[in-house]
Amino acid sequence: MIKINVLLIGLCLSMHHTPVFAEYNSEKIAEGIGAYAMAADLLENISSSECGYIVRGEYSTEKVLKEVLPYLTKEDQEKVNKFFAEEFFEKKSIQNKNDVESAILIGRQRGVGLNEICDKINSHATRIYKYGVEQWEYAKKNYSR
Repeated sequence: MIKINVLLIGLCLSMHHTPVFAEYNSEKIAEGIGAYAMAADLLENISSSECGYIVRGEYSTEKVLKEVLPYLTKEDQEKVNKFFAEEFFEKKSIQNKNDVESAILIGRQRGVGLNEICDKINSHATRIYKYGVEQWEYAKKNYSR
């Protein structure tokens, strides 16, 4: 009877989506942080564009860093801080800014009004942000310390 109960418990636990015992995994955490930070950066760039009026709330990579760092080991905190200070992240941020500016320019060239352009950009960005937050929350829950 005990063997059957243990087998049933093991079967139930293996069918559950979330790992029973979270194990720290810096790569998985980094993926979640990356998705979250890039999405926040996109909304931050929209906020500083002509479409800034449409963004609700304040978004910044600094806020993301303050939120995520406590869930990392000291060594990984240093790596994340270094990554955000490096040229790679800066290039990605510039790319986000250019993408926003290009979308506005292309929309205008096609005769679309600024309100409609901004609404579409914001709608797209908020979906990306929601996904980034979900990735971070999952990583935090399942792979952080």
